[in-house]
Amino acid sequence: SPEFYMKQPRYILYFWNGGFVFYGGFIGSMLFAGAYTLIKKLSFLEWADFFAPIIAVGYGLGRGSCFLAGCCYGKFCSLPWAVSFDWDPQKLPRHPTQLYAVFWELMVFCLLIFLERRRKSVSIFYVWLLLHSIGRLIMEHYRDDFRGADYAGLSISSWISLLLFSVAVAGLSYKHLAASKRFNKA
Repeated sequence: SPEFYMKQPRYILYFWNGGFVFYGGFIGSMLFAGAYTLIKKLSFLEWADFFAPIIAVGYGLGRGSCFLAGCCYGKFCSLPWAVSFDWDPQKLPRHPTQLYAVFWELMVFCLLIFLERRRKSVSIFYVWLLLHSIGRLIMEHYRDDFRGADYAGLSISSWISLLLFSVAVAGLSYKHLAASKRFNKA
């Protein structure tokens, strides 16, 4: 909880105790990358486009690790692909939400590579942001592990996904409008 870390801030750095959260690292790295590209007078979006497929693969591999560790697990289900984990004494079948995320992100990666080779005015990064946030919202719906407090029935990760979805739609719309203006001038 925030109160715990306010009283003992050194525990923030105790990474060996777990607590890794993708969105925290992602937002932190985007802020750092934004500052770096601003200082160096580079295009943030060009670099973000370059790294988007890498982020997709990295996130997918991370969720594969979650599956192996048994964390980020799903709700109970009776589907043929349901899995049970060693930590569960009852061995109840659950949605393999981690694998849903792996497969989703691998499909997104393939689409990004396809678009990267054919893109004209589309931002690979905004496409990733859009598709990742959709996949994350779907996965969050099926998850059953504790992820902190809910706000209006949604986890913090779901709220962040909705925000990133909005950013992606706005960014893609802006890029589309800018491209159509250039096309109409030509």
